[in-house]
Amino acid sequence: LVDFIKSHNWARTATYAELSAETGLYASDSIIGRLLKKEGFRRYIAYPKLWLTQRQRQERLAFAHRVSSWT
Repeated sequence: LVDFIKSHNWARTATYAELSAETGLYASDSIIGRLLKKEGFRRYIAYPKLWLTQRQRQERLAFAHRVSSWT
């Protein structure tokens, strides 16, 4: 189950029922949750990444050009 989650990006946001069906490990949600918790996985709400506006992109690029000589 852990290998499956690590090898498929979409599996990190899948429900326990979806993981159960995809892996063929037909177990209850609580059992899958316990197994994943034991392996160090935690459940979090995935928030969408905020997209940068064109102005923010230009400002970041200008900043990067200004500080490129620092390293």
